[in-house]
Amino acid sequence: MKKILLIVAALFVLHNAKAQSSNNSYREDSWHLVVGPSGLVNVKPGSDVLHIGYGAEGQLEYYPTNYVGVTVSTGYLRLIGAKPNGVKLPDFSFVPIRAGLKGFVVSNLYLLADVGIGFASPKGMLNSTFVKTIAPGIGYSNQDIGLDISLKYENLNQRNNYLSMFGLNVAYSFNLSGSGY
Repeated sequence: MKKILLIVAALFVLHNAKAQSSNNSYREDSWHLVVGPSGLVNVKPGSDVLHIGYGAEGQLEYYPTNYVGVTVSTGYLRLIGAKPNGVKLPDFSFVPIRAGLKGFVVSNLYLLADVGIGFASPKGMLNSTFVKTIAPGIGYSNQDIGLDISLKYENLNQRNNYLSMFGLNVAYSFNLSGSGY
């Protein structure tokens, strides 16, 4: 009798765990605001001039389905100028305005693709204050606690001058629809 009760209890627990892991309806027809700090590493060119950076980003997301979200994002990113020969080079600041898609390949893992424009300072770095940007990436979203972690490749381009960097964003996702997290 104990074995039967143990088997029934185990089946009940496994069934409930499966039902919870496959329930992604918290996303469908919902709005989320994702905000958090970013860390940056310059890849090319000018990695000897600009090394690492920091910033903050915010992203508004709408999910028309369980697995695909439409995003609009902005933020402030700053790469710190190096000190070759003891002379401090200027920092590079960038304010992106992007739109994109966020697609979940499994319940917590997603791919993202953003495109947009941005405003750069000083303008001498890319010969303009107005630049184009693309930012593909991969991320992890924990629906239970609202944690969103993404790794993005960011490319800024203006008239064949470009700047490329990798960014790590650790953010909190606020559910603006009132259900879920």
